[in-house]
Amino acid sequence: MRRILYNILFSTIPFIVIVLLAAFYLEFIPNHFGKLTLVTIVIVFFVSCKIMPNKYI
Repeated sequence: MRRILYNILFSTIPFIVIVLLAAFYLEFIPNHFGKLTLVTIVIVFFVSCKIMPNKYI
């Protein structure tokens, strides 16, 4: 049970972070929304691969 929750949590955290930051960018920095969202996706993917390399690569 704990292992299943761990996998679900680490599968959804990157998407939640991307969605929340994209909403923040759209609300407060709309002129750079697209660029900041793309940079955020790259950074979140990089960090996710460092934390759990066997899951994402």
